[in-house]
Amino acid sequence: MSLPFPEGTDQSSLSAVDTDTNGSVWVYGGYADAAGEYFPTLFRGNADGSGRWTLLPADTGLNWVSKLKAGPGGVYAVGDGISRFDGIAWTRQSMPPKLDGAMFDGIAIRATTNEVWAAGYMRDETLWRRPVIVRYDGRSWSAVRTPAETGQLSDITFDGSGRPLAVGESLDPAVSQNGNYVLTPGPRGSLTHDEEPPGAGYLYAAATDSTGRIWTVGGAAGAEGGIPPSAYAGIRR
Repeated sequence: MSLPFPEGTDQSSLSAVDTDTNGSVWVYGGYADAAGEYFPTLFRGNADGSGRWTLLPADTGLNWVSKLKAGPGGVYAVGDGISRFDGIAWTRQSMPPKLDGAMFDGIAIRATTNEVWAAGYMRDETLWRRPVIVRYDGRSWSAVRTPAETGQLSDITFDGSGRPLAVGESLDPAVSQNGNYVLTPGPRGSLTHDEEPPGAGYLYAAATDSTGRIWTVGGAAGAEGGIPPSAYAGIRR
């Protein structure tokens, strides 16, 4: 399947994709022209594979995009910030106080409320990186309380009851001996680090199946020099 990059494209790449409930697929990437100048691109096509691609505005206001999420409020892009496409133009989202500069790798929409949640990290002089989760209620973004400890989040999803679960990694053995990092709801609305999937090391992605079970993937425990000994996949029932 080929996408209709502009004439004169010399090099191209794609970095994020998602589908919506209306039968469309959204694809984000970029291309360089013959002069070496780079341009971001956003395509919308038919999710059944029949194509009919439309090239849409792609100036997210972000320096890089790691993931797209299509929902009732538009299409969201996360990377070195969060941006929303309303079908006409992109608007970079205003983050809560003290979260300017946060990096995001995961985004999910809570089906029961249509809230948008994003997960990532902030650089920290003491902790190196600390976990960050933000939530959009349709009006504004707010920070969800996370532990003040070394950790970074790569993805977020919701279980069958609509409770969030975020996964990532920690390089502090006092936080996680095997490197896996999982946050789940704790008392008074905060997220806590109380779960350690057996055999898991660094975790990079999570997804919820139709029964509400959560699947996580990443590297197995026992990494040396940051390199896991093997792949890991696990299920949370």
